[in-house]
Amino acid sequence: MNRRIYSISRKEMKEIFSDPVFIALAFIVPLAVTFLFGYGLSLDVKNMPVVFLDQDSSPLSRDYIYSFTNSEYFRLAGLSKDMADLDSKMRSGRARVGIVIPPDFSRKLYKGHSTEV
Repeated sequence: MNRRIYSISRKEMKEIFSDPVFIALAFIVPLAVTFLFGYGLSLDVKNMPVVFLDQDSSPLSRDYIYSFTNSEYFRLAGLSKDMADLDSKMRSGRARVGIVIPPDFSRKLYKGHSTEV
């Protein structure tokens, strides 16, 4: 049994080291990724500019907006008065995310129903 494992592993090692592309994929790429993450490469998105269209204008919807903007991931880029204003802010690049809070947002939540934003 040990001879079989030894011979199979020897054959596989010969194949690995005979193909330079496989050596790069097996050893160099993981080392490069480890090096990048070790020196602070972060894939977290922070300070994303977001614009809100609050059609409900209730204390609950304002708390919802505050919960977004009170994090390090989103930054309030403005409040829109209608869809055209939200669209123009998105197209101009002032905001990368647009969130529309529907008019029945708080009423549905108070009744225990789910609502789409």
